[in-house]
Amino acid sequence: MFFTQLRSTAISTQKNTRIQPGAFMLQHLQSRAVFLGTTTSDYLAGISRRFWAQTGTLQSYLDFMLCEIDPLFSRKRIAAKVLKVTTQTSSATSFRILPASHWQGFVPGQYITLEVEVNGVRLLRNYSISSTTAEFNRSGTIDITVKAVDQGKVSNYLNKKLTAGDTLHISQAKGEFTLADHQQQPITFLAAGSGITPIMSMLESLCLQHRTAPVTLLYSVPTEKDLIFASQLQTLSQTHRFLRFIPYYSRTQGRLNQEALSDLLNLSKESATQQRVYLCGPNEFMAAQTTHLTHMGVLPANIHQESFGSANVLRTPDASSLAALNTDTPSTVHFQRSNTTITSQTNKSLLELAEQAGLKPKYGCRSGICHECKCTRTQGRLFNTLTGEWIPDEQPNVQACIAVPAGPVAIENL
Repeated sequence: MFFTQLRSTAISTQKNTRIQPGAFMLQHLQSRAVFLGTTTSDYLAGISRRFWAQTGTLQSYLDFMLCEIDPLFSRKRIAAKVLKVTTQTSSATSFRILPASHWQGFVPGQYITLEVEVNGVRLLRNYSISSTTAEFNRSGTIDITVKAVDQGKVSNYLNKKLTAGDTLHISQAKGEFTLADHQQQPITFLAAGSGITPIMSMLESLCLQHRTAPVTLLYSVPTEKDLIFASQLQTLSQTHRFLRFIPYYSRTQGRLNQEALSDLLNLSKESATQQRVYLCGPNEFMAAQTTHLTHMGVLPANIHQESFGSANVLRTPDASSLAALNTDTPSTVHFQRSNTTITSQTNKSLLELAEQAGLKPKYGCRSGICHECKCTRTQGRLFNTLTGEWIPDEQPNVQACIAVPAGPVAIENL
């Protein structure tokens, strides 16, 4: 229909006036855009999206030719050029990168999957974005900050080998560890080590708003020299009166236990129930602080978490939990959206059971890091194999890869 209309318009135009083919095409595109109630640029962008959404020889060839000109021109993969490398600590480095034009942006707290080739092997790792959306809107760039870890192939490669001018491949931004609208609620950020990276993006974004409700950042590191973004954090806390920055040095102050946490945050029972907490760091830190916070009166539903770092070690239930899981009555899981039910007498996770039932749930790391498999529980008891504890009944959102059902369970969105 489109080409029939185009041909009839061309014939009509040629009868009335002599017009150059390029001008005629532009005139037609403009009139077509007006007819559809959009701008010419948006109309062309729509055509481009539909073209590249298809797979075929033409698309593959054109993508190859575009990559030969500049990797950032690729439409099948998202390339990103490294513009700047900044040393944060002896083991942490920030990289300012320029994603290709079809990268769609992010929300503070989200992460990207970064693809690198190390010794001929293609490796994927997740890294949080540590810059703000305001900076991306202004310059088109984002920052990631990478802390080298022992035997970390990718983190050590990036810290030692990556330089300005190099090209990476990245995913679109993803993840649900993001700020909700808490303008009038107090917020506490708890970070350890490189867990500060998504929180840094959130903090700087909050500092760009006209905020009055208090914000506290408690950042735990071994020593002062291990503070990532040290000067930026000091500047933010000095510039914005609502922000309180508390550095905590575990090598001299000891492990951050409940007593220390309670003294530093100084929360009453009443204020604890109103507190929104964003928690990010190594898995042991995350599990311990979650327990401390709930004992202090913070509601489990108000604790937002992002696992960060190496692969998680999944725990087995203790004796009493194991007895509850291994009863004579099998666990029955009903996936409501697909109207599928499956029973299990083993300690399989919701993700494994969904796949066993023939479903295709979304997942990423399969170890409790990326939150890609998050689903909504409407009924039943679940055991968290990451923390080694029961998931609170009042917590509806769970990670399918680390949640084991006990008894009848219902999942809404699978």
